[in-house]
Amino acid sequence: MRRNVWRFFFGVVLGFLLSGCLAPAPRLESLPAPELLLQKIKSLNGHYRSLQGLAKVKVTTGGKTTSTRQALFLRRPDRLRSEVLSPFGTPLLLLASDGETLDLFYPGENRFYRGAASWGNLSQILRLPVSPAVLVPLVLFEPPLLPWREATVERLHDGVRLRLVADDGGEQHFDFDLELRLQQGDYIDSAGVNLSLNYGDFSPETGFPQTMALELPGASARLSLSFSEVDLNVALPLERFHLTPPAMGEVLPFPDP
Repeated sequence: MRRNVWRFFFGVVLGFLLSGCLAPAPRLESLPAPELLLQKIKSLNGHYRSLQGLAKVKVTTGGKTTSTRQALFLRRPDRLRSEVLSPFGTPLLLLASDGETLDLFYPGENRFYRGAASWGNLSQILRLPVSPAVLVPLVLFEPPLLPWREATVERLHDGVRLRLVADDGGEQHFDFDLELRLQQGDYIDSAGVNLSLNYGDFSPETGFPQTMALELPGASARLSLSFSEVDLNVALPLERFHLTPPAMGEVLPFPDP
């Protein structure tokens, strides 16, 4: 009798465990309307106004990857400051832009550069052909929404895709997970994907993605960030986005890209 009871109990527990393992992944009962997904993208515009945090930053160009730990400060629409840190936390490089001027300082070499906040100057440091005006919104989880004429929604294995088609045949694909959080954006022209954005590890408190990647296939370049600390919508004074040249140093122009 006791053996039968234990056999029954074991069968119930095993069945419960197996049913949990084999349970199908949750899925949306019906496809959301394009207007709902469009509104979710539009709602990100200006939702995160500023950011300060620590991040592991990886830049891959030409098959070579550089990894650094950086203190980052961003403020809409185009203000950026980056401090590349040594293993001991001291700055090895400081970069700041107010959207018009780009400053760069190497403390160990007492070298200071100043020039326009253009993609040409920033790309010499970041190795990505982007300007602060382009980079800042992307890191603040504000993907661009380009003109389109047709919108459709299709089901994915683990979410849904909003597909936007423009008059010139260009497309924008926005992939959402089952909770309708934006995870990926691809911008496609006749040559293929020219910009790909990826967001993940969303904070349950703020909804901000703590990992993200920006890829430019045409330039064989990729930037990825993984935040270990992040504060959002904090007050960042404009002075934070300027660097003061060293008293005994020369202000150099950026070399031609």
